[in-house]
Amino acid sequence: MSGLASVFGGLAWQVLHCAVMAALCLPLVDVRVSVRRALTGQPVPALGARWQMFGVLSRRGRLGGFACAALVAVLLAVVVTPSFTVAMPGARQSDLLVILGLLGAAQCALVAGALWAGSSRGATAVVDQLRMLGGLGVTFVLVGVVVAVAAGGSVESAVTAAHAGTAATLPLACAGLALLLVASVLGQADVSVDGLVADRIGADRAAHFVASDLVGLVLLTLASDLVAPLSVAGSGHIGACLSAMLVWVVKMLAGAAGLGVVDALSDRFRRVRRSGMALMLAVMAVLMLFVERLQ
Repeated sequence: MSGLASVFGGLAWQVLHCAVMAALCLPLVDVRVSVRRALTGQPVPALGARWQMFGVLSRRGRLGGFACAALVAVLLAVVVTPSFTVAMPGARQSDLLVILGLLGAAQCALVAGALWAGSSRGATAVVDQLRMLGGLGVTFVLVGVVVAVAAGGSVESAVTAAHAGTAATLPLACAGLALLLVASVLGQADVSVDGLVADRIGADRAAHFVASDLVGLVLLTLASDLVAPLSVAGSGHIGACLSAMLVWVVKMLAGAAGLGVVDALSDRFRRVRRSGMALMLAVMAVLMLFVERLQ
């Protein structure tokens, strides 16, 4: 009976996790854009209605194959990425390289959709995206190696090791900061002016916006899990999970504000290369882990 109760409890936390992730996605984008606007004073496109636009257009028109593939990949990543607790079925599949692979697949599908639309502006954006994804792929691999060596490879094992006091916290935190910078690159809040959507219309264009927001949400959640794993509940106890959920919401809002600051700095200093900085942090995490293993 206790095993059955544990299963149903895990499913309940899984449903709540998905609901809270979906509900928090758009407010996080709004926080990011508001901070960026406040720091730069530059006009930023209003983004609050694009999820509603996606709902309306997806009912009226048929989604293309690339848009569907991107949404499926990123939704799978949402399901298996722990937010406030690891006491849910999806957390057992939270291998970091698998999650990052799903996000990479979603981004590649968005790029393929832009290439399929076909235009000189879209082709230029595709080349830039492919160059950027090549560098971010190295960052993904390095972060995955750090988590695999330091905590068994999955977010669940990293949280469990942190609660047990056996995790290499500094390398994990550095890897989490690298993912935070990756979120500032892939989860672009100003994607509406991106060349990738220059020739896409209707439901496909709206799906691009939604998929990009969800990619940023997953990366921000992964970053918070690695930077502060002790704030994630390691059990399914109701009190622990609810308090962890409140802490997670605060972390996510702070992370979104941090992304807004990074966006503002990138606007002000055009030479800042966020993908390069993310790669540097991933290399630093590997070096930290190596030093800790030698001690």
